[in-house]
Amino acid sequence: MRGAIIGDIVGSRFEFDSDFKSKDFDLFHDDCKFTDDTTMTCAVADWIMSGDDLSALPKQMLSRYIEHGRHRSYGVMFEQWLTSWDQKPYCSFGNGAAMRISPIMLAHTGQIDKTFRTVENITAVSHSHQEGIRGAVAVAGCMLLAHHGAPTQTLREFARRCGYTLDKNVDEIRKDYSFDESCQGTVPQAITCAIEAADFEDAIRNAVSIGGDSDTVAAITGSIAEQLFKLPEEGELWTKAKEYLPPSILKAVKEYDSYSFEVGFAYSRPEQGPTEIDEILNWVDSWRHSLWRYPDGMGTNPGEPRNEEEVPEKNWLSLQAEKARRSGAYQGLKERRDRPPDLTAWNEIMKGEED
Repeated sequence: MRGAIIGDIVGSRFEFDSDFKSKDFDLFHDDCKFTDDTTMTCAVADWIMSGDDLSALPKQMLSRYIEHGRHRSYGVMFEQWLTSWDQKPYCSFGNGAAMRISPIMLAHTGQIDKTFRTVENITAVSHSHQEGIRGAVAVAGCMLLAHHGAPTQTLREFARRCGYTLDKNVDEIRKDYSFDESCQGTVPQAITCAIEAADFEDAIRNAVSIGGDSDTVAAITGSIAEQLFKLPEEGELWTKAKEYLPPSILKAVKEYDSYSFEVGFAYSRPEQGPTEIDEILNWVDSWRHSLWRYPDGMGTNPGEPRNEEEVPEKNWLSLQAEKARRSGAYQGLKERRDRPPDLTAWNEIMKGEED
């Protein structure tokens, strides 16, 4: 959870600076702030620690939204969902699905299937699109594997089994990466920034240096890097980050630490457990065949079979509209018909399983 918050704060001042592509910068600056990535991460932690049923999660999110104000860079579609009277899932595949998932470590008590089902439930209250679920599961899985001491190559393999190829290194991503708020355009890059890093700070610098939606990329990267590099509870980076946080956020982090010990999740890394690592990899092999029960953007019934070749046009255009609003370039948007990243790699994986 600290890793996500630090990444969010450090990346916040670069979120709309598309020309910044460097690892040489001051981590903390007067222009830094915490954003929706931090508030929604805390909301998920609040919900897990409360023990309430899933219907209480949107209320926890709304409570954090009201407390910390709407000026925290919330997406338009998410904000509309959050403040709607019924708060029904809106089939989003935005990267908000992945940036808020780090508190899932609180719910991990050794039952792999239960942990991942909780990941799905947390995500699907809003981001019920297949790509939203995929992004959250990929990040949670990498965190769990790193916590159990798995090598970075195993994290890469888990991401591949989720449907992400990770075929570019950080330098290659940096050359042509641009602002993207989708899971499929953020999560693979964030995972790469974490697993290619030398330490936690290097991971955050990687994430900011590629450009794009910097606060969210860095928050996702920080979530994974925290487990990879055992971020100290009161290290120098966290001490600096605390200066940007209000008492209620600091209280949530403190409660997170206390709760983690109560449920048996030690903050220090456990000894490498081959059984747990294999179980996580085996779980994702069975899970990906059931992913299609979630909508792909072409309908409203999560149980309806989907054709993965169809374009989730309505949802994709909504995401493009949000990107244009935040970049100040709305003209001509309705004429755009961009497809999400193609499914070639995913289809190859699925074809291999059928063979």
